[in-house]
Amino acid sequence: MTDVKHLAQEAATNQYPHSHLIFITGSHAQGRATAHSDLDLVVFTEQPGTAYEQFTYKGQQIDLFKLCIYQLHEFIYY
Repeated sequence: MTDVKHLAQEAATNQYPHSHLIFITGSHAQGRATAHSDLDLVVFTEQPGTAYEQFTYKGQQIDLFKLCIYQLHEFIYY
């Protein structure tokens, strides 16, 4: 998982250099990833709005959701 965390941080900050939070989701977060699994990331930045991107970074397919940090409260349930 350490390599995945490092790759996730690199890929996210390459796309969004001023990222505040980076979450790994999907099969990698659940411990079910295979050699063919993509890497699902949720990245919070100060940029308004949302974005979805698919790209390859260092041979790894990345699915990245970019959200505004000021929307974080919308994703936390008490």
